[in-house]
Amino acid sequence: MSYKTRYALLFLAVPFLLFTLFRNLPIVIAFIVSLLDWDITGKPVFVGFRHYIALLGDDNFRRAFLNTVYYVAGTVPLSIVLGLLFAALIEARFIRGKAFFRTVYFLPVVCSMVAIATVWSWIYNPMFGLLNQLTARIGLGRHNWVADPYLALPCIMAMSVWKTIGYNMIIYIAGLKAIPSTYYEAASIDGASKTRSFLAITIPLLRPVTLFLVIMGVINSFQVFDQVFILSQGQLQDSTNVLVFYLYHKGFNELSLGYASAIGYYIFLVILGITLVQFWLNRRHE
Repeated sequence: MSYKTRYALLFLAVPFLLFTLFRNLPIVIAFIVSLLDWDITGKPVFVGFRHYIALLGDDNFRRAFLNTVYYVAGTVPLSIVLGLLFAALIEARFIRGKAFFRTVYFLPVVCSMVAIATVWSWIYNPMFGLLNQLTARIGLGRHNWVADPYLALPCIMAMSVWKTIGYNMIIYIAGLKAIPSTYYEAASIDGASKTRSFLAITIPLLRPVTLFLVIMGVINSFQVFDQVFILSQGQLQDSTNVLVFYLYHKGFNELSLGYASAIGYYIFLVILGITLVQFWLNRRHE
């Protein structure tokens, strides 16, 4: 083994050990804890897969799962469609100040979710919130928004879509720049309209980008927590109780660490299954 190989292995060992210590090892420990009945103060008792079986009959877990699916179905497609729309508009030839618009739309992405959720909590405030001021002026009255069981989760979804659009837009802009202009020139010679070229050329060639955004969107949406915790503050567990919020409630409020770890592994299995199905559908379509 040459000295270059030894140095390469030495430098690779450092990130490998850090990744194992802070990512792989906690995953293994979480699985072991999910097999225990432990409240961190007493002695852990091995119960096997009892927590996993109990979750299947837990009405709160079922409600949290359905709320999470509703959140994913409402945020991921809308944020992707709007991201593609804004990317296409910004990259249009007649648009000026492209750098300015890219910065403005991407700014929410780099801001902290806690800061954004705090600002939106002021917007949704039923007493002096900006949104109620606007709806009152146009004759739609005042609403409780995040304090309303029927409006709380849609309000959280609206804020999440607003924060995610900029990220999807930037990724789509990179994908649009990678499409050769010769395709559009050939379509123009054949008499294809702008709309036809967009549907027949742009969208099919952006399929790998869309698949990436869908996978990342689903993964991030299934782990939604910050905005739910800040906006609803845990007061509407029926309407805004999502999986990670329920995991937090079981792990930190009730100190049922084994039960919370089992919820985490259910989330992992759901995300893994959805990702594999998306890859399979994409390969089948190709």
